[in-house]
Amino acid sequence: MRKLLFLLFISIFFISCAKTKTPYAPLAIDDNSTTNNLRSNLFNRFDLGNNSNNSNSTPLLNLSLSPSLGSKSAPLTIINPKGGSAITVWALAPGNWLWGYTLDNSKDFGAARTWQVINLGDDIVLISNFLTNTCIHDEGSGITHRPCDTKNKSQQWHLSAMDNGAIQIKSSASSKCITTDLGSLTQTGSYYSLAMRDCNFKPNFNQQWVFIPEAAPTSPLLGYQQ
Repeated sequence: MRKLLFLLFISIFFISCAKTKTPYAPLAIDDNSTTNNLRSNLFNRFDLGNNSNNSNSTPLLNLSLSPSLGSKSAPLTIINPKGGSAITVWALAPGNWLWGYTLDNSKDFGAARTWQVINLGDDIVLISNFLTNTCIHDEGSGITHRPCDTKNKSQQWHLSAMDNGAIQIKSSASSKCITTDLGSLTQTGSYYSLAMRDCNFKPNFNQQWVFIPEAAPTSPLLGYQQ
């Protein structure tokens, strides 16, 4: 009887929680949609370096940015959540094109797929590669990596947060956005071209990017030993 009452109480608890929770609305690929799912002013919405922020709202994104301008964030992987395309330096010499590689297909690249965000203020950042210390550069049709230059608008990127926490990366030079071909997270051994395209302010997948802790090699679990 006690077990029955306990299960009944748990059921009532979860039902009441479900009624008060805001439903999740997944994004859809629909170019005809008029819904704008982008939020601008990422850094102004939540001051990542301001410990005195008393807002009860959870920040959409935490890039571990230093409060001082010009400081680098923690190492990050920048990946498309739909197809698993992670922005990667595939050739170390500056001026080479950047490609999107799935994590399983870029294990040998190591830190070439790791990035750091450099806050320039006013929602503008440089994106520096952890291995080469070069920055993502807008070439007009695609992106390369070149020596970092804070004054070069082709390396200045505006980050806009989407409702689902993903980020749109817009060039200050061309006002276009980094766009990836789409694959599937279940695909292996895949890589995708990265292009600069007109920014899509409607729900979309191929201009979505998430900034996650750097992808690092892991060791197999050898099992429990006493």
